[in-house]
Amino acid sequence: MIDHFAEGARSRRLQVAAFIPLIKKTLAAFFVIFSVLVTFESLGFEVKTFLTGLGIGGLAFALAAQDTIANMFGSFVVLMDQPFYVGEYIKVAAFEGTVEEIGLRSTRLRTAERTQVVIPNKTVASEVITNVTRMPQRRVDTAIGVTYDTPIDKLQEVLADLRAVLRTDPGVHQAQTVVSFANFQDSSLRIEILYFTTDPDWQQHMAVRERVNLAIMRAVAARGVSFAFPTSVMHLDGPVARQLAGGGGPA
Repeated sequence: MIDHFAEGARSRRLQVAAFIPLIKKTLAAFFVIFSVLVTFESLGFEVKTFLTGLGIGGLAFALAAQDTIANMFGSFVVLMDQPFYVGEYIKVAAFEGTVEEIGLRSTRLRTAERTQVVIPNKTVASEVITNVTRMPQRRVDTAIGVTYDTPIDKLQEVLADLRAVLRTDPGVHQAQTVVSFANFQDSSLRIEILYFTTDPDWQQHMAVRERVNLAIMRAVAARGVSFAFPTSVMHLDGPVARQLAGGGGPA
């Protein structure tokens, strides 16, 4: 019966499938121990005395293996709450990666650097878990700067063109898009751009970002506006400066 249930759990990707071997072994051990105790009782042995000693030994074992027991309880918390499944991308504490395995003692992640991180389940149960796979869209916050010599009408045209770029791109979620002349920077007029990509998949998300960024560059260039870069202007005064400005050298 347990094997039949295990096949159905694995086909439906249920979290309980990871714990079926433990359940099977636990039930088997219970029936074996129960059968042995019943047999000893029928043969006239003092089973109660044995159980009392077993209880004391079990307490000592529990104190010695408290970390292991905590990890097992953590695995059951993951089973019941189901914050993630195998194959999903999550962040736990300082680690993030794709879930490869959910075991009785630990959860294994495959990071972006292709290393494997093993996190004890008691840590997984007590930390904040961010499930990146389950986000409906991905947010993009970016900003560009144009030069201070940009005329106001040109700046307004650029803003309108950038809003059109976001409005017409099929990969941009239309529930919230923002293009705004946000601030006066030291060497540029800052334009902030906010939008969400419709597909949370990382590769699709980056493809949309690339397409939008190229469209932004084309829109700015089409209006004859220049991107700004950090610059500074130095004003010189005094006789030496005036002499240099006149093209003469020192006397």
